Amino acid sequence: MLWLLLLILYGIYKFYKSRRPLTKFDHFYERAFELEEKKRYGDALDIRNQGIELHTLTDLERADLHLANGRMLLKLKQYEESTKHYDASFKLAKYEKFPYSEGFDEVIEAYLYAGRKEDALIITNDMLKRQSYDRKFKKLEPLKEKLLSYEDSCRKSGRSETPQERMRRGSSPAARGKRSLARKPTAVSQASHTSSFVPFSSLDWVIVCLNLFFNEPTAFQ
Repeated sequence: MLWLLLLILYGIYKFYKSRRPLTKFDHFYERAFELEEKKRYGDALDIRNQGIELHTLTDLERADLHLANGRMLLKLKQYEESTKHYDASFKLAKYEKFPYSEGFDEVIEAYLYAGRKEDALIITNDMLKRQSYDRKFKKLEPLKEKLLSYEDSCRKSGRSETPQERMRRGSSPAARGKRSLARKPTAVSQASHTSSFVPFSSLDWVIVCLNLFFNEPTAFQ
């Protein structure tokens, strides 16, 4: 009986979601994610950009939409465009106390591929300063050491080694990040909202659990 009720509620939710106007952060985030899953990347970008232009959203919510665009463009190997969205994201969130989230290494990866090593270090340093309110940012200290080591090796070699060359040698932070990100995800990690400024609500968890039960992708993978 309980499962029947959940099935009915899920059907109502899916029907409403497909017809609701896009006015809130969740609306833009979820609709864009669905389009991205269908490989309609241009449409996904347009939907997120519509949300970004909507000033009724908070700075953190708009920053999160930029962050999602950056991740998608990184996946498409459009590194320069990816970092432009990351730039806009961090600018909007500069004075906000967003929590530490797994996945910042992939942000740094985008900057390395775009040839912006100095900016990668600046962002990492800014993140480390946020230990004043969230000690978990301390986890990024090894990443800073790798970036500094990367700079030193380039200076000693007398040339600017590209991230691709360093990846072939298997010792770049981007290469290590890719290996760790390439692990087969668990159901829990698939439902996590990584590299995000906007926290999860209890309602989000209910929706994620229903989507996982019915084998549907969620915007929080």
